[in-house]
Amino acid sequence: MRLLVVYPYFVDQSAAGHSLMFETLCGMARMGHEVTVVSGESGYMQGQPVSAKPWYRRIVYTEQMGPIRVLRTLSYTGHQKGMISRLLSYALLSALSPVAVLMARKADLALLSPPPLYPIFTSLLACWLRRIPAVTEVRDLWPGSIVQMGLMNNPWLVRVTSWMERVVYDQSHQIIALTQGIAADIVSRGWPARKVHILPCAVDTGRLAPDREAGEAVRSAHGWAGKFVLMYFGAVGEANNLPVILRTAQRLKSRPDIVLAVVGDGFRRKWLVEQVMLHQLGNLKVLPAVPKAQAAAYLNAADACVVTLQDIPVFAGAIPTKLIEYMACGRPVLCGVKGEARRIVEEAGGGFYFDPDDDAQLAMLTCELLEAPAKALQLGQQGRRYVQTNFDSAVRQGRMAALLEEVLRHA
Repeated sequence: MRLLVVYPYFVDQSAAGHSLMFETLCGMARMGHEVTVVSGESGYMQGQPVSAKPWYRRIVYTEQMGPIRVLRTLSYTGHQKGMISRLLSYALLSALSPVAVLMARKADLALLSPPPLYPIFTSLLACWLRRIPAVTEVRDLWPGSIVQMGLMNNPWLVRVTSWMERVVYDQSHQIIALTQGIAADIVSRGWPARKVHILPCAVDTGRLAPDREAGEAVRSAHGWAGKFVLMYFGAVGEANNLPVILRTAQRLKSRPDIVLAVVGDGFRRKWLVEQVMLHQLGNLKVLPAVPKAQAAAYLNAADACVVTLQDIPVFAGAIPTKLIEYMACGRPVLCGVKGEARRIVEEAGGGFYFDPDDDAQLAMLTCELLEAPAKALQLGQQGRRYVQTNFDSAVRQGRMAALLEEVLRHA
């Protein structure tokens, strides 16, 4: 099968950001499928180097990432600077992604993976022109999530984006949802259940695994020896509810034996750094995003990890990838996400839940884990076993390939 994938933020493990798509497509390439990806020039987080070519030679250009051919499009890489910058980035992706789709070798099937939705919509039109059947993988509900976060409140823009979402879902032969909540939302709005498949996120449990030596090296490099480290690792965006971590650091300011570390990049990183300076929080360390290849080392430097999202209805159906990564590395998890994420942590016995905005509860649980290292170790071990059984990337790759092959047979 010749597969064309449209995924705006495609990176490998040499860059910061999600590598789930890279791992999935590498697995499919090993099965003998020919894979081409259309993407912008960088990942969601900063740190992905872009070509040194002049801009006019980067409108659409080709890279080879392992077995995967990538058609990169000229991108505005300052999308984390503010909302206007983000809209400029979306506009450029939306204009050039369909150009790359039209330039790519004719595929048997297209896999479209939002968000953002806008370049997916324009790429779908290009697929339609080329008569390439499409499958859409929904990682986040647009515009539902951004409307509930208050990031989109213009009624006209909401209507247009909702119309685009409906066209994309209607024209897709099948829809893949990363969580049960996403699937339930789509079905509840009128799409037939037979068209929606749940294929959860997954991780490479060989690469993301307990590694005491690597963790100690990171702790030594950052001066964390003898400290209890509570780590947040991943996107630092509006959705991620970083204020609760900031308030927790304020509560624990008098505890020199506890360090809170935020490792990542995103729209809210600058704000977080400013708040740390304003409140003189020496116990809250904001570190830049690191390449995915270094993720295991950093996660193993933590005594516990925290996952947070805003307390809005749409996130009850979210499973942050970082949660699965934490558990794969054997870290006990403090989970401030309702719904599916909480269920996973409790079912796995991999940590504790706290109400999303309850910094007092988060501080208390942090102190409890510090004082009970044997319990923390047990939680981490239970979480890793659960991920190995339920969220291993090799299983996901096989299921993805089988689903796409079935779509192709009936397209």
